[in-house]
Amino acid sequence: MTDPDALRRVFTVEETAAVCGISRDLATTAISQGLIPAIQIGRRVVVPADALVDWLNTEALRQSAERRAGSNQPWYQSTGPGGTNESP
Repeated sequence: MTDPDALRRVFTVEETAAVCGISRDLATTAISQGLIPAIQIGRRVVVPADALVDWLNTEALRQSAERRAGSNQPWYQSTGPGGTNESP
């Protein structure tokens, strides 16, 4: 018998928040701002498991490089796509 959790390819917003160790509200904000990769299926928003792992790894490397470079600005105050500082 196959473990159903092993076949999960997407997370709910609540599960994404738990995986990341953040609140549901912060996960929702990060998803709506395009920071955490997500897709919408009808009214439901899901986060692909592979995309979440890739994003976490990429963000860890980026933030580590920024810390080494001397920038301690939190991710939610980083420069957005329009060149402005966006905050939740």
